[in-house]
Amino acid sequence: MPLEFVLSQKGNQQLVNKGFVYTTDKIKEDKHIWKCVHYNRHKCLGRVWTAEDIVIFENDKHNHVPDVAEIRVKEVMASIKQKAETVMDTPQQILASVTSSLPAAVAGILPPVAGIKRNILKARQKAAGAMSCPTNMRDLLIPDKYTYTVAGDKFLQFDSGASDNRIIIFSTQKNLDLMATCDHWYADGTFKTSPLLFKQVFTIHAIKYNNVLPTVYALLPDKCQDTYSHVLDQLKLLKPGLYPVSVMTDFENAQINAFSHNFPDIRNRGCFFHFSQCIWRKIQTIADIRSKYEDKDDPDFALNVRKLAALAFVPEPDVVNCFERLLWTTFYTDNEDLMSDLVDYFESTWIGKPRRTGLGRMLPKFKLSLWNCYEASLNDLPKTNNAVEGWHRGFSSLLGANHPSIWKFIEGLQNQQSLNEFQINQYIAGLPPAQGRRCYRDTALRIKEIVEDYGNRDTSDYLQGIAHNFQFQSC
Repeated sequence: MPLEFVLSQKGNQQLVNKGFVYTTDKIKEDKHIWKCVHYNRHKCLGRVWTAEDIVIFENDKHNHVPDVAEIRVKEVMASIKQKAETVMDTPQQILASVTSSLPAAVAGILPPVAGIKRNILKARQKAAGAMSCPTNMRDLLIPDKYTYTVAGDKFLQFDSGASDNRIIIFSTQKNLDLMATCDHWYADGTFKTSPLLFKQVFTIHAIKYNNVLPTVYALLPDKCQDTYSHVLDQLKLLKPGLYPVSVMTDFENAQINAFSHNFPDIRNRGCFFHFSQCIWRKIQTIADIRSKYEDKDDPDFALNVRKLAALAFVPEPDVVNCFERLLWTTFYTDNEDLMSDLVDYFESTWIGKPRRTGLGRMLPKFKLSLWNCYEASLNDLPKTNNAVEGWHRGFSSLLGANHPSIWKFIEGLQNQQSLNEFQINQYIAGLPPAQGRRCYRDTALRIKEIVEDYGNRDTSDYLQGIAHNFQFQSC
């Protein structure tokens, strides 16, 4: 019968024999002498000699009884350590999977949960090669193993070098090739998963196989237009022939201007979800409007306020005219004083204030084309960045921590890229992408039906139809 072993807390091999656990005492030539793990504390004299994977001598004069629960604890702790080193689950997830069916006798003598979680983090740090985390950009040297995907493809596509304004871009040639075939891109940045030395993680996604797929991952030192432009410049060098028709971003002028500068013919599109959030943030600053908006006895008030955001679904050339018509409806004339601050904000930010000469309007803070969703609705393009933000949430869950070490971050990207390639192969094989929630699909269909009927409806009725199909969301 082969020898049975468990691991100590320090990772050393321990022998299991007849319910007792032994640690190494000494090794003599071809013989391995083991002493009971309770020798130091309880002066237990139990000994076992082994050679060639068999027990050749045994002193079973233990001063305690065997403890099978203790052995099981060691097995559990070894399993936790192994998972910590090989999977990206959170400490909570690892604990749940390993301890889900433990007997009470074992669960009761496991170390405290907080201590186990600390051990998981320590095991991961050690598994990463005990590599210290650099404290500044100049000390950051990326080892070869982090410059390739799990499949062995080149992954680190660009590194601007040791400076405080360092930019690092990860992608693959297949990802770049895919981008070149896609007309519509989506870009988003997040701070939650950025390694400590960097300001944000900036990603670009593209629509392919009726799905939004991540293609480029960049670590950036700031949110400046020049930084975004530098990333886009490098992408054009890495893959000549990138000519996106549109890109959806947040309402961040630095990103918008960078894409316009690098791709002069591109159509910048803003996320409708963020557009409506901006309006809701303004409503929250106007106490009287917010109070009436939240009044359950007057739901029509909220519906009429949402008609402002519904202007996003009017054809771009008609937006100003429809806005002016909306202000002449009974609700807006009866509540002119109450709504004045919100209307002024909407005009200056999204429509453009009337010129003093009475001829036309000044430029708004954000162009109409940026927040208009009419064409996107007709062409079944996403009106929001929700798929991209969902990817960021999933990636954050994969990492299991905010602001991870640079090494844990890259390992997470490598695993994410492997999953991405797996999904693309499934889509190529004809497997349809996962469908969103039915309520969202139904809402999109209703909005499209209303949009297709534009011109056959009164302006107020058209805006009301759209307004029925969304709610402002808190930030």
